[in-house]
Amino acid sequence: MTRSRLTGLERYWFDKGQVLVIRYIYGDVMDLDKATAHLAATATEDAKASSAESESLRRVAARFFSDASGIVRAADDESATTPLDRVVAARHSKALRGLAVSFERAAVEIQGNKLETETVLN
Repeated sequence: MTRSRLTGLERYWFDKGQVLVIRYIYGDVMDLDKATAHLAATATEDAKASSAESESLRRVAARFFSDASGIVRAADDESATTPLDRVVAARHSKALRGLAVSFERAAVEIQGNKLETETVLN
């Protein structure tokens, strides 16, 4: 499966998510749900201010989900992992899936707002 290329803004959001994930994996004390929601809210504001809108957020969500799935597949290969590797993989996957869900929700929110605005204008 080929992954679509991310735009510069999408790459920025994705990289910010990766930093959050790495901090979470290696034990930074944080409220993961709150941190992912904050990042998605920031990305939503950026998307609204650009031509990116919901499709852009969906591409980033798909990339987070794809990476999470790859980590799960790699962790399932028991011969290549230790129990600690599986714990790290589980935390990694959890964080990436949380980001994917947050970005997808943001895309749905933008799409809903756009439909409401179009309806009001018509």
